[in-house]
Amino acid sequence: MGSLYWHRIALLVCVAVGSLSTQPLDLQKRDNTIQEVVFFALINYNEISPDLYLYKVVKFQSKEIQVMMGAEYLIDAEMVRTQCLKAEYANPNDCPVMITDGQSKTQSCHFVVLVWRDIKVPVQSICKDT
Repeated sequence: MGSLYWHRIALLVCVAVGSLSTQPLDLQKRDNTIQEVVFFALINYNEISPDLYLYKVVKFQSKEIQVMMGAEYLIDAEMVRTQCLKAEYANPNDCPVMITDGQSKTQSCHFVVLVWRDIKVPVQSICKDT
């Protein structure tokens, strides 16, 4: 199914449960679910990014969850370009950081991922060069 389908589902779920939301809660680094959500956001970003190289998370500014009928994960992270080309590698976490002058690149990113009944939907993915 296309990403437009999932974005519509996310929007419907958000509208339906918007009044039931709570304040965002900070998450622990070792929480398994947040690790899965971060990896999902990272893979999604790498798929839509026009860059030929994969990016990976090197540092978190914040990780929060807002509980509704599902969960909305809010992730702020620093990402760097790796030495791995997208066409050759699937897991950016296995790739070394790009250190070549003129090719290294760091981005500050904000991700929002909706998780409902084991379905993950990318709601927002915004990255800016730093």
